[in-house]
This record gives sequence, structure tokens and C-alpha cells, in this order.
Amino acid sequence: MSYPPPGGHPGYPPSNPGYPQEANPAGYPSTGYQPNMPPGASYPSINPSYPVDSNYPSQGYPATGQQYPPSGGAYGPPTGVAPSPVIPQPIQQSHAAPQMPPPSMPPPSMPPPMASQTAAMVKMSIANKNNGTIVPFHPFNVEADIEALRKAMRGVGTNERATTDILVNRSNSQRQEIKATYQKMFGKRLINDLKSELCGNYEKINLALLNSPSLEDAQRLRSAMNGLGTNEDTFFEIFCTRTNEEIHEISKVYKEVFRRDLERDCVSETTGRFTKLLVSMCQGNRSESTTVNAEEARKDASDLYQAGEKKWGTDESRFIEILSMRSFPQLRATFDEYAKIAQRDILDSIDREMPGDLKGRFKTIVRCIRNPVEHFADKLHTIMKDDDELIRIIVSRSEIDLSDIKAEYAKIHKKSLYKSIQSETSGDYKMVLLKIVKRD
Repeated sequence: MSYPPPGGHPGYPPSNPGYPQEANPAGYPSTGYQPNMPPGASYPSINPSYPVDSNYPSQGYPATGQQYPPSGGAYGPPTGVAPSPVIPQPIQQSHAAPQMPPPSMPPPSMPPPMASQTAAMVKMSIANKNNGTIVPFHPFNVEADIEALRKAMRGVGTNERATTDILVNRSNSQRQEIKATYQKMFGKRLINDLKSELCGNYEKINLALLNSPSLEDAQRLRSAMNGLGTNEDTFFEIFCTRTNEEIHEISKVYKEVFRRDLERDCVSETTGRFTKLLVSMCQGNRSESTTVNAEEARKDASDLYQAGEKKWGTDESRFIEILSMRSFPQLRATFDEYAKIAQRDILDSIDREMPGDLKGRFKTIVRCIRNPVEHFADKLHTIMKDDDELIRIIVSRSEIDLSDIKAEYAKIHKKSLYKSIQSETSGDYKMVLLKIVKRD
């Protein structure tokens, strides 16, 4: 018989009548093999753990027609290095099945993850870290919770303790499921039914618990822009403690609920240099890299020093650009480098150099970025009698870092957050706050 057979591939053994004939026998990749195999060489195995869909990262995986394994290593030669020449060998004709490696042979190494995958994994691990005081309830029974809420609202008055016990002991995602199922079962919105039964600060905190995080933030931003002036800290405490994805979701919900554009409202409701600062924050374009570039940190620190301490007046535009675009880890490194260059903390420089209308805003941004736990622990102490702000911070941090904030509060103020709330609030409203914060 002639070899290679018609339509066959150089280097392949001729068909063996006793060998299963398939269009592509298992273990034989259709492309990518070296045409001439050296004597005694075996075909490399295909690792069944490799995903085969088109979304798998292409780097490190042999392309069609490429030698396998490629010259220079399992995942290709270094850039610019020519592959080793292939030395032709006499064709070894064999009617036996090709020798396959034993099953116990370890599979080839997986290609290293792409940088974007690594960043996503780190981001996921950060997002999933929960040091709040509220965690998902197990075992969760949505129908049983709805029945308990209906029973608490039935008849004259409301069983506040039963309502509170459910809402403060369920995570936000579980509360969203309760809301959605309630509406499907009864054709009514749970929030509307609660509004008809509750009042005052007790109503406000229960409705805040039932809001999704993006809806709660959207409502707080709208409220901060309504009426006389703006509550500036609300803007920066939201924009400087949310991811880009969360900011985009807030903008989307804001438009759906209020039929308004968040960025346009930031422009129309604020003035002067504050507008530029706010717009740059609400766009959600901040770098989210988890890697700190030490050289960039030194350069940015030098730029901030040149724009502030070393300049007559202050170049706020450079401050705005750096503070709104750099990642949080990168900015923390920049603040450290700034202290080395200026021989003082950046907060001190802002106090010395910034004009009055921007000083407080930049300090809030720096504090939120540098150490949000410390910032909120200090903020809670100053706004203990401001019920709207107290509700906003306690509810928004309850599943993120409220346990850390409690510890920092006690460290700074020599008194527990629980006792402070206990002495400064009252009624059913106090009961909800204390159940969220939890006794130390």
C-alpha cells in the first residue's frame, strides 16, 4: 500500500483494520501536530480538564497549525526567539495503535490567568468579604417570613417587634426576595403596606432596609440635592466607597425612579469647582486595578505637591484628576509618598492650601479613600442626633464593615456605638438600630 494514504496526514500511522475508525478519534487533536515525529516519540495526551469553548483564554493555547508543544516550552517561545529547526526523520510505518501516556501521568500545566481574570478574582474576593453585622439567615423560608409579616400588620396596630425581627435578621438579597414574592402573592407592594402601618423614624429605617443598595443610594443622592443647598458628604461618601459597577447601577436606578439624569443633576444643583469635582466622581471611571505602581505613586505625589504646597494658590484640577481616577490602593500609596515629599500629611496640606469651599470636600474624599472604617466611626459620633444620616450610614454599612466600624468607634471615642445609640435615640426606632448594630 502507498504511504501516506490518500487524504492522510504525513506522520500518521496507516489505518489499522482493528483500530476504531472515527472522524476524529478521542485523544487525537485534529490540528497542531508536528508533521515528523522523532523515533520513539509518543503523541501528547489531551487533558480532558481543558475547557473547549471559545471563551477560554487564547494565550498559551496552541493555535491551529502550530507545532505542539511549540519550541521554547509548553506555551510558546519567548518573543523574538526563532523555533528550533525540525530535523527530518525517516517515517516509521506501524500498524499498532499509537502509544498513549498512562492515565496516572500528570496533565500539562494550565496557562496562567490573564491580568483581567486575576483582578476580577481579587475583586470578587474583596466583594465577598463580609464584616458587617447582618448576614444571610439560614434556613431562609420566604413564604414563612411573608406570613409572619402579614400577621404582624393584621388588625389594629402593628407588631413592631415581629416586623423588626424579620427585617434586621435577613440580608438585603433575602429582603428583595421577600418583596418580590409578596407582590406576586398578594398583588400589592410590601413597602406600601408598611407605609400605611408605620410612621416617623421607625418607618424610615424599615423602608431603608427594604430598599436595594442602589435604590437607597439613588434616593439619598436625590434627597441631598433637593431643598436648600446640598449635603456634600453624602455625595462623596457614596461615590468614594462604591465600585464603578455600583455607581453605574446607581445612575441607572436614579434615571428609572426619578426620570432624571444623575450627572446632569450634579451639574445643575451645584456650582463652581464643586461641580467639576462631583461630575468626575459620578461618572464611575476610576481605575480598579489591585496593583500598586510605586513609580506612579511617587509622580502623583510630586504633582500634588507641585499643585499645592509649592504653588501660589492651588491647582485644584490636578487634585481632582488624581483623586477621581486612581484606584483606592494606588491613592493610599500616593498619600504615603506625599508625606515623604511634603514632610506633612496630605490632610494638613489641604487645610493649609485649599480654599474654604473645597477644603472640607477634599478632606472627606481623602478620609473615605484612606480609611473608610475610621471615617465612618468618626462621622457617626458627630451625626448621632441627625437621624437621616444615622440611618443612612448604619443601613448602608450593615453588610459591609459595620463590625469594624464598631470596634474603631470604641477605640476612638472610648464608648461603644451600641451605648451611644442607646442613649441618643428612642422608641421602636432605637430598637431597630440596636438590633442592626448588635451588642458588643
